[in-house]
Amino acid sequence: MESDSGEASAVNNLVQNFTQGQQSGSYLAEDKDENATVAVFDNFGPTPSRAPAHGELTEGVVAEVGGYGEEDIQRYEVGSGDMSQSFEQAVADGDEDALQTLVEDATTGLLDNTTGAMEEILNDENSKISTISQSQSVSPAQVSQALLERALPSEPKPGQPRREPDLEFRSTLAQSLGLQEDVSDQQLSQALADEVNNIFQTSDAIADSKQRYDEVSRQAADAGISHIVSSGNRGEFADTLESRGVEIEDDFYTSVLANDNTTVVGATDDHGTPTLADDTGFEGNSPGAGAEVSAPGTNREMTTLDGRTHTSSGTSYSAPEVAAITAQLQAAHPELTPQQ
Repeated sequence: MESDSGEASAVNNLVQNFTQGQQSGSYLAEDKDENATVAVFDNFGPTPSRAPAHGELTEGVVAEVGGYGEEDIQRYEVGSGDMSQSFEQAVADGDEDALQTLVEDATTGLLDNTTGAMEEILNDENSKISTISQSQSVSPAQVSQALLERALPSEPKPGQPRREPDLEFRSTLAQSLGLQEDVSDQQLSQALADEVNNIFQTSDAIADSKQRYDEVSRQAADAGISHIVSSGNRGEFADTLESRGVEIEDDFYTSVLANDNTTVVGATDDHGTPTLADDTGFEGNSPGAGAEVSAPGTNREMTTLDGRTHTSSGTSYSAPEVAAITAQLQAAHPELTPQQ
């Protein structure tokens, strides 16, 4: 089983690959489908392992659950760029704002791309999109986890090798936080969590992007478009922080995409049985992330529209199921509002 740990990409690659602004003028990841009713916001680019892209998998869930074909689903690209070297080089050059720049770029990138893609839909007078499925997120916890997973050893797990820390990166991270190289794991984790959360709360750049996103999100809801987003998979990370004695703020795990106009989706674990009686919450669910509804997300077998199969776990694969059901409800009952 592969656990989905970054919604759009593996969380331990977030430092290397986080969302950047679109450059082409359009967010469409394919030719426009005039009759599409469901939009999938995701990453559809090629993967190093040649496995299906994250967006292809979430699109596959929408198609399977909703009985949709290619003509019913429109892909929108929310891409990524390589910024890890600039962060490490900035720290080496004595830039005291290197961490803030990384956090702001990761967060505003996702917000601005999402806003731009929604605006593209809203500005298209002929658009039939009624539902947006987006299995992506950025939160203080996600950014912190991406950094700490590179800087610290992994917690021991049965049957899994211990991940060794990148000591050079650990030193870089400690330096960016004003700490000594020999700082304890607990102190490094606490300092990073505090600083990342503080940046989220005080950054003018993030606040401006969030305000613009919230306004366009409201416009989309007013236009009858439902926006379904994943809650995130920071459950194991939360357990790790707790075991280290790290104290965090209440909204540490909440995605910047969550607002009054979105439906936030968590995952359930069906334990491999068809009955609902033994279903439980997915252990990877982000705690306190505002999930309003849940759907199966553990060991999910998925088929892309071109016939490739893949099995994985995470809220990424719960959100598109809810999106497909929402789209079906809206088609059958067009009088319903996104809130209903």
